Formats: sequence, structure tokens, C-alpha cells
Amino acid sequence: MKFFISPNPSEQVFKMSKFINKNRLSKDVSKDVKAYLKYLMEEDNNRKEDEQEYFDVMPKSLQKRVFADMYVGLLKNIPAFNKNFREDLLRALTNKMKEQTIGPGEIICPEDCGDAALYVMVKGQAELYFERTKQTAKIVRVGDFFGEVAFFSDRRNSVCARSDNYSRVFYLEENEMMKIVNDFPDQKVTVISLPL
Repeated sequence: MKFFISPNPSEQVFKMSKFINKNRLSKDVSKDVKAYLKYLMEEDNNRKEDEQEYFDVMPKSLQKRVFADMYVGLLKNIPAFNKNFREDLLRALTNKMKEQTIGPGEIICPEDCGDAALYVMVKGQAELYFERTKQTAKIVRVGDFFGEVAFFSDRRNSVCARSDNYSRVFYLEENEMMKIVNDFPDQKVTVISLPL
């Protein structure tokens, strides 16, 4: 993940605030990120590096909290997660989420794929289409999710997902979710009974 830092401190704070709002970070995490950014700017106000460098030097515990807040926000946008899972389970699931960058025309999720994963588009867009007929089923844009049929059932994906341009997705594999859910026995019943 890249962040762009301006040499102008007020612009840096503005861009970080925009990042915090866009990713719906909690007030506690937002405050800690801003405080850490202020600390870095005071320590070395001549640095003209990008936000990635600031992020990379954050303590691992703060990095983990930032990503957890971002991922929980993504999961809460998926009705099956938002309506059925407690916050503590969602936070535990964030430890298993992964990120993937896909080039133009690359397949993200093949039709009839045996590996079930739930994908959230965070940059770019993709076409969901039927492989046999090449007919478009849906265009997936930033904030949309896909792969839920295979993820929440024993069925395979009925459509293929192909990136239109450079795209980035966060995804959670079903087998990784089930490992976490085993630590939440009361939520396991909810996972088994989720309607599609």
C-alpha cells in the first residue's frame, strides 16, 4: 500500500486525514496514526519520502491496528458479515485477509474454481462474466464484493472475474475463515446457516 506525503506538513496531515476518512478508521486508531505522523514530522521535517516509508516505520502493533480497522470496514460493507458476526470475530478475520494486485485482463477468480474466497474490490474494476458464453454478468467496482456463492456454500463460482485495468482486491479464503470461526463456537452456527 502506497501513501504519498507532501513536503508541506499541513498538506501531509490533510492527506492522512483523507486516508483515515476514506478507510473509515476508528477515532482511536485515527488519533494514534495522526500522533505518530506528527511525531515523525517533528523528528525529521526534512524528509521528503512517501507515506509508505512512514507506514513501514510505524510499530508493527500500530500497523496491525490500521489494517484491522480498514479490513473490518470492508467486511462490514458485506451484509452477511455485518448482520451476522460480532466485531471481535470480524477483527480476528482481518488477520487472515490478503491483498492482491491484478493487471489488465488477468483473471482474479476463475469460474468453477475449487478455492473459495470472498473478494472486495479496493481499486479499479473487474468484469464478472460467464466463461462459456462470454456474456457479462456484472461490472464490479470499488467497494463491491464477489465470490460469495462459493464462499458461503458448497457450490463453485458460476462466473469468472477479469480485471479491466490495474486493480487491487482484498480477499479472505473460506478455509482461513473457518479456522478462525472455530475459536468462536457460538458464531460457527451462524456461518453454517448463512443464507445466500
